[in-house]
Amino acid sequence: FTYLLKNAVKKQLVADVEVGSFLSGGLDSSSIVGLVAEFLPKQTTISFGYDHEDSELKYAKEIADKYNTNHIEVHEKKEDLVTALLKTSPFFDEPFADSSSIPHFEICRNARKNLTVVLSGDVGDELFGGYNFYTVENKLRNHFSYKNIIAQFGLKLYQKLKPISFISQQNIENKNILDFHQNYVRRAFSKQEREALGLHSDYEQPYSFIPDPDSLNDIMRLDIEDFVPSNMMVKSDRMAMANSLEVRTPFLDLDFAEFCIQLPENLKLSNDNDKIILRESMGSYWTETIRKRHKQGFGMNVKNWFTEDSLLRFSDELLKNPNQKIFNYIDFKATQNLLTKDYKHWCLLQLGLWAHNNNSFL
Repeated sequence: FTYLLKNAVKKQLVADVEVGSFLSGGLDSSSIVGLVAEFLPKQTTISFGYDHEDSELKYAKEIADKYNTNHIEVHEKKEDLVTALLKTSPFFDEPFADSSSIPHFEICRNARKNLTVVLSGDVGDELFGGYNFYTVENKLRNHFSYKNIIAQFGLKLYQKLKPISFISQQNIENKNILDFHQNYVRRAFSKQEREALGLHSDYEQPYSFIPDPDSLNDIMRLDIEDFVPSNMMVKSDRMAMANSLEVRTPFLDLDFAEFCIQLPENLKLSNDNDKIILRESMGSYWTETIRKRHKQGFGMNVKNWFTEDSLLRFSDELLKNPNQKIFNYIDFKATQNLLTKDYKHWCLLQLGLWAHNNNSFL
């Protein structure tokens, strides 16, 4: 494991220019920075955080200090969200609702002031079960079926068994953790909501294998085949290229990724821990504080965003006017019922903005 990851990092460092690293202070980026230190006498790291928010900057500084990097810490004052949206949306040729695209654009913009190539810790979560929902799914699998548990304990008591918002009356009908993952984790809207909007056909992604519906390994592999190229890499590439920056991802090295995909689940996560093999193999590269960390993430709380008057006015312009182009494709009345200042609202706003931007092509 360690040999393959070291080799992946070494290969990604080959360049005619200086190669820096994004450093969030999480397990993945800290591992990359630690390994780079074995090949370069000095490296540049860059971290980003909005002012007045609980960012990861303090953790990133710990790792930067440990390896004595040329550390660039960017404190960005949050700009008007409408301005940020109008700045980033033209770089996507399809509706794109990942809220982390806005801060990712900013870290790429600031990185480009000093670097042209950076390494990223992306895809560690998909390879090693780092997202919270993987842990949730692992626990759910151990308590299936939903109906049996609800019948024995009642929904309210069952909700108390796990610190999750994932359990609700709406999703207890899922047959297995694969259903749960595809219907709840990877889809913003329920089947009923999609039908109300007028979207009556589901897009089925063809996969290279038939997944075991109760295998977390298979679910993580599905995410690597689908979510990573269609979401994560789209965001990373578009926001980087918009700033003339190249981002390289050592965790996607073919030899390393293939090795990790075939590892058994018990080397990736348990009910109590995530990224087990990464923690065991790379723990010596981290500080004690980092060793105890779990996933924080780079996404933003869109509920907080919808407290901004300018964003609400912008949303009203795009989503409360029945003459907008978007309503040639989705139902106006059903849309109004979903403007609840949450992620669904955010998705509809991105669709409305995309339709507005591409009005002449639709």
